[in-house]
Amino acid sequence: MCLTGLLGMRIGDVIDLRLGDIDWEANRIMKAQCKTKKALSLPLIDQVREPLLDYLDKGRPECDDDHVLIRAIAPYTGYASYSTFTKTITNHMIKAGVDIAGRHHGSHSLRHSTASSLLAKGATIEEVSEVLGHSSVDSTKVYLSLDAKTMRKLGLEVPHVER
Repeated sequence: MCLTGLLGMRIGDVIDLRLGDIDWEANRIMKAQCKTKKALSLPLIDQVREPLLDYLDKGRPECDDDHVLIRAIAPYTGYASYSTFTKTITNHMIKAGVDIAGRHHGSHSLRHSTASSLLAKGATIEEVSEVLGHSSVDSTKVYLSLDAKTMRKLGLEVPHVER
């Protein structure tokens, strides 16, 4: 969930992530995206690095498969489908009290949150597009939403006009 929710990775790229895609020394995740084949280079921030290290140390079953995420039950291989992750994320949202009725939810909604969060922190749409791995800025626009606080910052003062 950290890879999708904090870095905006597509769930397909998360389940395809290989041990060799993580450069621990440079604190980067570098891989070709499954959907676009575009090279992706993301910072390995502490909020992602620490859970990954914990999982690799204590949660990942020993096996010869080079996928980062491995099934918890035999056969110990990478996941073939992202449906398991979508269900898990949806279940955690429900447990957290998030109202998902009639709303997008699951792993894809985390990409929306990442895009909105980056924009709210001052990133340009081009930067958000790069993080999400879009081939066009137009693809990114559907992910972006502004909160009321951000809208107030962007608003122009209305001049007084006398009739």
